[in-house]
Amino acid sequence: MKNKHILSIITLLFAMLSLISCGEQQDLFQNILPATGARVKFVHAAPDVPGIDIYVNDKKFSGVNTSPPAAPTLLTYGNSYPSTAEYASLAAGKAKVAVVIPSLNVTGITADLTVEEGKYYSVFAAGIAPNYTPLVLEDKLPAASGKTIFVRVINLIPNSTTADFTVNGNVIASGVAFKNTDNTFYSVPIDAFTSGTINVPFVVKVSGGLVPVTIAAVSQTLVIPGKVYTVIVRGVVTTDAKNPTKFAPSTTIYVNR
Repeated sequence: MKNKHILSIITLLFAMLSLISCGEQQDLFQNILPATGARVKFVHAAPDVPGIDIYVNDKKFSGVNTSPPAAPTLLTYGNSYPSTAEYASLAAGKAKVAVVIPSLNVTGITADLTVEEGKYYSVFAAGIAPNYTPLVLEDKLPAASGKTIFVRVINLIPNSTTADFTVNGNVIASGVAFKNTDNTFYSVPIDAFTSGTINVPFVVKVSGGLVPVTIAAVSQTLVIPGKVYTVIVRGVVTTDAKNPTKFAPSTTIYVNR
């Protein structure tokens, strides 16, 4: 059973990497991260998968952005790489990519991949054992306009039926299914934009469990017209009162631009 669990994780991570296209980094990554290339952001949203390391051309590639000289660290559940509005980048063409799962002592998975130039992608690890699944979306960032931010919601709760999404008190999207492929960045007018920052409430209501689960988060938005967000809904909803979930639903919010 343990071998099947490891194989499922390996299959998920290999599928994620086979769909790479990437963005820009700095300092200790410069020797493997060119200024041009395909752009990618990795998001870890599979609640029972341990942290992972990603290697590119035999050098550790993944981790949470920190100030140099800090080394890349394990990419853990609920986090993204890069953790800022940046994307990582790979040169167009082929790259040797390896996945390492330190907690499972899996260190020898490698692949020669072909990546594309100039496009932006988000690569999500989703699902739960034994049904892990990748989701790869092209991030078509909308043009900035007026006092407006842009937000999309990605439902990565595998046993949910739908999710409804509200921003600043207005319903933005409803009936959002697991691994929704709509991939729309919705425009949200923010009339209160003046200067500094403003709190913008994001609320997701998830159905499919014993009772709907409401998850509220507040995004502190810099006053920059055209700022772009992705809200990820992750975890598992409880479907049996005697067996509550170990992975309570929650959100991750990251900035695309």
